[in-house]
Amino acid sequence: MSRKFGLSRRDFLRVSSYAAAGVVAIACVPAEAPTVVEEVAEVDLARRAEFTMGTVPMETTGTFVVGGWGPGSVAVQDQHHAWFAEFYPNMEFQPAPEGGWSSYWETIVVLLASGEHPDAAMIHFTRTAPFADKGFMLPIDDYIDALPPVDWPDDFHFTAVDNIAYKGKQYGFPIDWAPRAILINRDIMDPILGDWPPPDDWTYQDVLDLAIEATDTSGEDKTYGLATGHWAIRQWNVTRGFGGHFFNEDVTQANMLEPGTIEAFQFTYDILHTHGVSPSAADLELFGGQFAAFASGNIGMWWTLSDETRASVEAVGDSFRMGIGPEPVGPNGRFGFEGNVGWFIPSGSNFPEIAYEFMRWNLTDPEQARFMAVNGFGGFPGRKSSGIWNVQEIEQFLPNYGHAAWVLGAESEEHFPLFPEGQEWMPIYAQHMDPLMLEGVGSVEEALEGLSADTNELFDNSVRNL
Repeated sequence: MSRKFGLSRRDFLRVSSYAAAGVVAIACVPAEAPTVVEEVAEVDLARRAEFTMGTVPMETTGTFVVGGWGPGSVAVQDQHHAWFAEFYPNMEFQPAPEGGWSSYWETIVVLLASGEHPDAAMIHFTRTAPFADKGFMLPIDDYIDALPPVDWPDDFHFTAVDNIAYKGKQYGFPIDWAPRAILINRDIMDPILGDWPPPDDWTYQDVLDLAIEATDTSGEDKTYGLATGHWAIRQWNVTRGFGGHFFNEDVTQANMLEPGTIEAFQFTYDILHTHGVSPSAADLELFGGQFAAFASGNIGMWWTLSDETRASVEAVGDSFRMGIGPEPVGPNGRFGFEGNVGWFIPSGSNFPEIAYEFMRWNLTDPEQARFMAVNGFGGFPGRKSSGIWNVQEIEQFLPNYGHAAWVLGAESEEHFPLFPEGQEWMPIYAQHMDPLMLEGVGSVEEALEGLSADTNELFDNSVRNL
């Protein structure tokens, strides 16, 4: 059986034109301009009523620019060109020129602030609050009232929807929904686990104990029991699992020195440095990263986003038996949801109504929703009912995938806090945590004390607009 799927999420974030592509430079012309359809022989009035609000004439002309990160996928661009050909045939759909994640966020802030921006664009949930607070995003509540997506909001993951809302207003629609899970090399772990699949209620300590037993670095071909990371949102999940917090309730003060938070960071530090169960930063550089280390058979368990599953199944192939286990349970419960990306309409969009209709169509049209669930990215769609198509595809190879990631991943409806200083805060987190977690320099309490002090200074000097 072939293990080649459509676009993986790894590809999607790099190459998808689900929000088209790259650095959003409006003056640039794409290498291959899309064909503009001048007229339509027949108009399906029922479909037009279903997918448009009827406020913009079908004959409208202009160029509709969509921004995101990564070069565009031809398959997805074709779907989007077809939508414009059907509903606005005299409009030109233009993906912004290609770029990458870092370039996108550096560039789009400048463009949004200056009024030079796309008509619709991708948003990572960590940018919702900063962009909304600065007035960069158009609230879409009135559009939702006029023409809501089918089964909105009940058929959408609450965490994904809430991640693109701020201060009681909805600013976009979720594209995906990304819970965490543990990908497993069964050739390494089955003799230690015994029963398969792993229990739903396995704990942080269970995973650590298994990792210790699986680790063997005595030979040239080293085996590590567990690969994981320390980036802020992943560490927030573990912190909540231990009952700790990063901030107070309204995110105006750091709360990082309470016992549960210290315990959570110490747990991650011990995985990375004390127990010897995880490859070092230098080892990972030699492997080519955690994904490559797992695919090459050197990692027993990879604690990561569940939407790495599809790309991992393809990369592993028949080289070893692969499995999946759920996000483990901490003393305070399971906190498995990490984040999502979505669509938003820049506040100065030239075609806001069309932008809304375009975003909604991607979620509502049954054929498009299924196409994106299978081809658009490697993880789960933001729409709950569309997730079954992703599950059915991957369960050909990992029979417990849906239960471990999709069902148990939705157990908690809590997500990382949104706050306007989020973009400025992430580098502060890295400044204090990278030396500790990557190099083992300093102590957990010292790093948290420094992070808390700088976080409070950031909040004290901040001016919030909303």
